[in-house]
Amino acid sequence: MDGYCAVRMKLADEFATAARLYADAVVRLTTANIMPQAQYERCREAAEVAGIRVAQASTAFGEHVSLHHCAAIPAARGSQAG
Repeated sequence: MDGYCAVRMKLADEFATAARLYADAVVRLTTANIMPQAQYERCREAAEVAGIRVAQASTAFGEHVSLHHCAAIPAARGSQAG
């Protein structure tokens, strides 16, 4: 398993998932037609929470890579050299 860091992969997946959820929340907030104020507030709060989560996931990923020095691990899963 040379060149594989399970923690990095876990954190990368969490970061990517958080980013997708944030993007989805922003799209819902910004593309919806006119909506009741209460629904708007729920969408806005969901986007804010998702933004916080993506920032936390980014920090966790960045700190791990920095401390563990595993930034150069190939992103392609399942590929093995020779």
